[in-house]
Amino acid sequence: MCLHAFEPSRFSRAILTARFANQSNVNIHPNALSSKSGKATFYSNGDADGINSLSSVSGPYAETVLVGTLDEFLEQEHIEPVAMIKIDTEGFDSLVLRGAGACLARGAVEVVQFEYNWRWLLNHACLRDVFELIRDKPYRLGKLTGRSVDYHDVWHPELDRFFETNCALVRRDSPLCALGRSVHFDQSNVAIAS
Repeated sequence: MCLHAFEPSRFSRAILTARFANQSNVNIHPNALSSKSGKATFYSNGDADGINSLSSVSGPYAETVLVGTLDEFLEQEHIEPVAMIKIDTEGFDSLVLRGAGACLARGAVEVVQFEYNWRWLLNHACLRDVFELIRDKPYRLGKLTGRSVDYHDVWHPELDRFFETNCALVRRDSPLCALGRSVHFDQSNVAIAS
């Protein structure tokens, strides 16, 4: 198994590089991921803080970083299939997902886990955008609930409350789908498991 980590912060990258120095199957890449390639300003408090991001709300320290997409990376590195992608980009998760549209269309990734919270508002994004992204793709959207996954096959406004949570896109043919339950909202906006 090979692991690829993307860490644009030079402070955090130094810590990761030292931590995994003796593991040849771990690759640390110095760029950020988003919906398009180029350069961007990456913000932090000047340390390995867990809220560093492409938004100035993350701190006063700024550095210019290279930005790429997951689609480009997977194509350039000839990586497919992919067991899992974990996205934790402090509100930029929806942009990273958009940059993975082609590999998601092919069903090249079994599971994509991402964070969802108020920081999505920084990019004018919501879970409805993710439902639109996967509408014609072989994935279900689930919210991680501790010991299970609540799968929502259609978007509902109650899902977009911007509470801190982890979500996952699980390919429909994955055996991992059996770990969750289908949930829908009734006329009173109450979540009901099917």
